[in-house]
Amino acid sequence: MKESSNQSLEHIVFFMLKPFENNEIETIQRIIYEMKLIKGVVYCYFEKNLSERSKGYNYFLRIGFENENDLLTYQPHNSHIKLKKFLNNYVLDLLILDFYIPKNFKHNPAPQDQQINKMIL
Repeated sequence: MKESSNQSLEHIVFFMLKPFENNEIETIQRIIYEMKLIKGVVYCYFEKNLSERSKGYNYFLRIGFENENDLLTYQPHNSHIKLKKFLNNYVLDLLILDFYIPKNFKHNPAPQDQQINKMIL
């Protein structure tokens, strides 16, 4: 990838997952909270798809990074590895996209982040 100083990197993973059994979403949200603390992560969300046009992809992970080097730091991080291992039991298929967005793009955090932070802290 060709990095630009006025762009951030967005990393999106679309998942086709088997149904969860019990409190797996809570476990995933705790790991996502840990991932938000990784240096260079601007935002991080794991959410259920709402569209009927998803071709079976029912969840997505969206992460914003300051730059491409932050993605390289994130990939071997323990929290990322923990999420990959946890989801491995449920993954039927996935699709990964990495692309640049303008750094001045305004991102509004999801309201549930405040609830998760209170639950974890």
